[in-house]
Amino acid sequence: MSSAGSSTHFLLNYLLVAHGMKPEDVSTGVHRNERHAVAAVTHGKVAAAIMTDPALEIVRRQSPGLKILADTRTAEGTRAVFGVDTYPSVVLYSTERWINGHRGQASKLAHAIMRTLDWMRSHTPEEIRARMPAQFRTENAAADLEGLQSLKTMLSEDGRITPESAAIVKKVLSVSLEKVRSADIDLAKTYTNEFVLR
Repeated sequence: MSSAGSSTHFLLNYLLVAHGMKPEDVSTGVHRNERHAVAAVTHGKVAAAIMTDPALEIVRRQSPGLKILADTRTAEGTRAVFGVDTYPSVVLYSTERWINGHRGQASKLAHAIMRTLDWMRSHTPEEIRARMPAQFRTENAAADLEGLQSLKTMLSEDGRITPESAAIVKKVLSVSLEKVRSADIDLAKTYTNEFVLR
């Protein structure tokens, strides 16, 4: 996982609880560098890891017998893990106060993200990789391309958050965060689709 208290840590805790375990049943380590994470998995230094592409694709190529325990890169995998078709793992977020005072900027940010998603959907992994800054590419072009192909299947078609996806985010966070678990949250007030619907 990337760090304690990160989204990957929350996902790990949720997966453990969903499969009858407790977060304290496992010891966790942090690998901030993809190369270290890949080495830890391929050299058997860890029993399991939460990984994203391209690191996952590099590991799959180096360890063909690797078993993926939970795969949220597809609608089918997301449904198997969360019970919903979409999980909003990457979102634009801010305070209500900032949004109310900067509606024009909020709209432009949402529009820029939607244009980017549209562009990525209509271009090949090769074209996407060619536009990526060097620090986001690996030396393994084939793994990058495979990872980008997987990424394309995860891109939201409309950028909207549904009541069901908001509810599962709360459920995931509730496993790790007592404040979320015990709070009476009106989920409809925690997100807006206003700026992607314009």
